[in-house]
Amino acid sequence: MRQQINKRGFTVVEVLIVLLVAVLLAAGGYMLMKHSASKTASNADAQAASVGAVSTTVPTAPSIKTTKDLDATTKTLDDTQLDSTDNTALDAQIDGF
Repeated sequence: MRQQINKRGFTVVEVLIVLLVAVLLAAGGYMLMKHSASKTASNADAQAASVGAVSTTVPTAPSIKTTKDLDATTKTLDDTQLDSTDNTALDAQIDGF
């Protein structure tokens, strides 16, 4: 008889431990999700600001329909000078992935 009481008590303890672990996992997942959402929002703002600044300084390449257009596009891309702001914009885009 005494063994049955101990088994029932241990089962209740096991259920409480499982519930505690489930609650801790849920809380951790919620906090991780909340942190990721705020990080994504701040990265999107930074990326939008960076892209706007870069797009005004980089010339657009002409459309390619012939080999002459391809040569003109290659020259335009070769003449483009990259600076640190371009790397910052790329880093912001990579962080978004």
